[in-house]
Amino acid sequence: MTASEVVAPLKVFSLGLFGKLYLTIAVASVALIWLVMLLSDYTETKFSTIAIEHQQQLQVYADQAEVFVRKGDTDALQLWVEQLETRENTWLGIVSPNPDWLVG
Repeated sequence: MTASEVVAPLKVFSLGLFGKLYLTIAVASVALIWLVMLLSDYTETKFSTIAIEHQQQLQVYADQAEVFVRKGDTDALQLWVEQLETRENTWLGIVSPNPDWLVG
């Protein structure tokens, strides 16, 4: 094996100043994008988790709304929505899978 055969693979490391700068910027950019994505996924998961008891309460509300929707009683559904909005101090919208607004 000659010296030139050993040096050939190391040719990448003999980049000029701008080549090293571009390589550093490229690696740092990829690392920064990866870090931002990782942080974004973590915060989205950490801060958007709904407690089990609140999930259960939301399911109860969904079941109650489904009864009104199946009956087709939009007047009673509108009244129920208004009462729930007042009691929970929130906004509420009910949509069908079609996606047409029913009330809210």
